[in-house]
Amino acid sequence: MNNRDVRLAKTEYGVYRGLRKADMVVWKGIPYAAAPEGERRFLPPEKPEPFSGIRDAVQFGHIAWQKPKGKGCTENMAEDCLFLNIWSPAADEKKRPVMVYIHGGSFVKGCGSDPEYDGENLVRAGDVVVVTLNYRLGILGFLDFSFLGEGFAPNCGLYDCTAALKWIAENISAFGGDPERITVFGQSAGAILISALLTVKEAQAVISRAILMSGGPTLFRTKKDGQALARRFMDYTGLDTAEKLKTVPAEILADWQERFKAHTRMGEGTYIPEVDGEFFREFPVIAAKCGLMDKNIPVLMGSTREELSCLYIKPVAKALDIETMFNAGVDREDPDLAAEVQRKYTRFGRRGPAIMMSDLIFKVACTWLAEELGEEGNVWLYSFDYETRFMRVSGLHAFHFSDLPFVFANYREGMGKIVFLLTADMRKPREITKRMQADFLTFAKTGSLPWEKCGRGNVPARVYDRSIGKRQLIDPDIRELLSRTKYRAAAYGESEESVL
Repeated sequence: MNNRDVRLAKTEYGVYRGLRKADMVVWKGIPYAAAPEGERRFLPPEKPEPFSGIRDAVQFGHIAWQKPKGKGCTENMAEDCLFLNIWSPAADEKKRPVMVYIHGGSFVKGCGSDPEYDGENLVRAGDVVVVTLNYRLGILGFLDFSFLGEGFAPNCGLYDCTAALKWIAENISAFGGDPERITVFGQSAGAILISALLTVKEAQAVISRAILMSGGPTLFRTKKDGQALARRFMDYTGLDTAEKLKTVPAEILADWQERFKAHTRMGEGTYIPEVDGEFFREFPVIAAKCGLMDKNIPVLMGSTREELSCLYIKPVAKALDIETMFNAGVDREDPDLAAEVQRKYTRFGRRGPAIMMSDLIFKVACTWLAEELGEEGNVWLYSFDYETRFMRVSGLHAFHFSDLPFVFANYREGMGKIVFLLTADMRKPREITKRMQADFLTFAKTGSLPWEKCGRGNVPARVYDRSIGKRQLIDPDIRELLSRTKYRAAAYGESEESVL
């Protein structure tokens, strides 16, 4: 290698100096778009301004406005939040696979600078380039005020993710990455966003492969419902003009964000993307069925074994009124079919409602999308079943988020602090980590995996447990029963009802 400074990366906008850290370089807080402020508050992002000279990229940028959670991720909030972070062995001419992570957080919280998503260990495991990013959240990211005129657009957060991917494709070669091998991966809301991105033309042009971790590809709104919710927000807050929406301080919006969520009683489903029919063209399952998804993009999808197991922990069950939730899961179905569905889950005892909601939100919708993409494309599934001692004795089992420490190997950050509470011997967790990382990295490098692909009527999943196994992602009898629901018909566009 020549004697050039491997910390310097020359992009289309200027040269960034990263921070050398052992055997890699980290660039933090690189703007992938101009600040979405003022008249741009509710519009798609514009390109960042070019600059001369060399800029240090050694500190994380601002994150999107959200409810503060104390010290850490939410200390540094601003509307100027469209930043990304890059981990790479060096800014050299080697073309490494690129893995772009989109964080979760129910579309109202989270950031790419969360230590839980630090890319160092993943880079070291596979000689890849890892990128994390921020996007607009909540009111600024996912409410549709476009009925107010040209100064407003729906899905600003989705536009942000697309802009970040385009910036990465245009500039990642300066950081030792291969723009022809960009894998986008994300968990929860991040995975849901990826299922939407797979329908967006601009995103399809740069995504090489996609990994969806615990994301329900049906959790979207129609444009009609999205605008109705935005009007409801204006009524609730008294922000009755476009000018007021554009000028109210962001910290006030962030406060109203939580209050309005409580007011709607929609919980974590308050702020979600809408199918606007132009940028986000169609619900993912329908898009896959009718050819609006690029089936040349290989996809890996999966879930934890009991995603919503927190629902049968007594304080949570009481706070969320799990009995009501259990009934709401089938309240639009024909009474006989609804009763049959509920009876099917009574065999799980008190865990039944949580398992049913996990199947409805994550697993069965995932298999529907896998089947449609698998007709002509390459789709693989996985299930994360492994339980640490804490996961077992707490009754949480393999729950939502519990797989993240095994992908990033950041055992002392975020969910790792909970998952490994009672774990004295880390040999088995490290073994599971090595297996999972190897599969994710193989997929990022080759676009293929060493187990059976999905097809019509066949949804085999690799199982990560104390040993590697295989099974259908969802029980076949439950899957058959859910295939007769109005929920399935709506997901496939065979009903005028909203999926939600």
